Amino acid sequence: MKNKKIIFRGEGFSLVSEYFKARGKEIEMNIVRYPKTVAIIPVPKRGRVMLIKQYRHPFKKKIWEIPAGKLDLKESPLRGAKRELREETGFVARKWKKLFSFYISPGYSTEYM
Repeated sequence: MKNKKIIFRGEGFSLVSEYFKARGKEIEMNIVRYPKTVAIIPVPKRGRVMLIKQYRHPFKKKIWEIPAGKLDLKESPLRGAKRELREETGFVARKWKKLFSFYISPGYSTEYM
């Protein structure tokens, strides 16, 4: 990589412009640097899933979603998931099972959930 420049630094994320060579051409790419996150699919009763409704400004309305959030520095995914579930729903789960992990938008973001 030839050059990297921070374009914007926000609360918990940054936008970085990076230049690199690919197939003999120099390419500029804007990347959203984002911390690790967790999402929880609470199942309070068999056949049911708990959703929360939160205002999301990009859509200018409340939308239904599963509880989720950023991990604190050095926080394990399980500890972060337990914290987010409690903060967003007021509930505590007895059983926990990791389903999967993935990059949210690998074409432009480092966010890993």
